[in-house]
Amino acid sequence: RIICYSSTYISFLDALNEVEKIKGVTFSEGIYNAKVKEQLVTDSTFDIGNEQEPSKEFILNLKPNLALIYPSNGSHDWYSSFKIPTITNVEYLEIHPLAQAEWIKLYGVLFDKEALADSIFKDIETNYNETKFTSNNESKRPTVLCGELFDNTWTLPGGKSNTSQLIADAGGKYFLENDSTSGSKKLDFEVILKSDSAIDYWMLLSSNYQKITHNYLSQNKPRYNYLNVMKTKQISVCNSAKTPYFEEGILEPHILLKEIKNTLHFPENKDYVKYFKPIN
Repeated sequence: RIICYSSTYISFLDALNEVEKIKGVTFSEGIYNAKVKEQLVTDSTFDIGNEQEPSKEFILNLKPNLALIYPSNGSHDWYSSFKIPTITNVEYLEIHPLAQAEWIKLYGVLFDKEALADSIFKDIETNYNETKFTSNNESKRPTVLCGELFDNTWTLPGGKSNTSQLIADAGGKYFLENDSTSGSKKLDFEVILKSDSAIDYWMLLSSNYQKITHNYLSQNKPRYNYLNVMKTKQISVCNSAKTPYFEEGILEPHILLKEIKNTLHFPENKDYVKYFKPIN
C-alpha cells in the first residue's frame, strides 16, 4: 500500500504493473493515468491533499506500507513517528534524460521485479541512443531557445540540465549550453533580445488550460513579438496542462528526443506527436 506524492512515480509503477498498490495521491486533478483515475472513482485510491500539507489523519487511515515523497517546503518527519517508511525521490535532479528513466530500477527492487525494470530501461536506452542525431557539422546545429516570460523575467533551464542534453542529442545547440548550472535560470528579457538573431527555434514548455497558439502568445505577452521566431513561427509547444509531459515523459526520453530531432532537422516528418507540437 503506497502513497505517491508525485505523478511521476505513477508512470514507474504502471510500467511494472503495480498501479493497484497506489492508495493515496496528491493533486489528483493533474493525473493522466487511466488506471489511477478509475481507482479514484471507485475509492480504491484517494486524494490526500496538498503535497506540502497532506491530510495526516487520512494517510494514517490508509495504512500505507510506504510513502514515496520528494523534497518540498513541507516536513515529512512525522511519518517516522508512525513507523511508516519513506523514500525521497530526486530523479528530477538528474542532468541526463536516461539517468532519470533509470530510476525505474529502484521500483524494480521495491517490487521484486528487477529483471523487468532492467529490461524496460534497456529498451529505453537502446531506443534513445539509436535516435540520436549524428553529424559533426556544427553549422547543422540550430540554436534552440527554451523557457518563457514570468513577470517580465525569462525563466529557462540551465546549461547542464536534461533539457540541454536532449537538445544536444537531437542535433541542436541550446541557447545556454555554456552555462554550468542544472537548475532553472532567470534572465532579463534584454539578454534574450541581445542574442535574438542567433535563435533558430523556440521550444516552449508551458502550462496553460487555454490552447497556446501564435495569436495567444502575441496578444497575451506582447513582448514576445520582438523575437524573430515569432515572425518565422519556428516554435514548438508542449502544454503540460494538456499533455502528460511530467507524468509520462520521464520514461519516454526517446520519444521526446525524436520529436525534437524532427522539429530541428526533419520538419517534413509527420509522425504522431505526443509532446512538442508545432505552433498553430
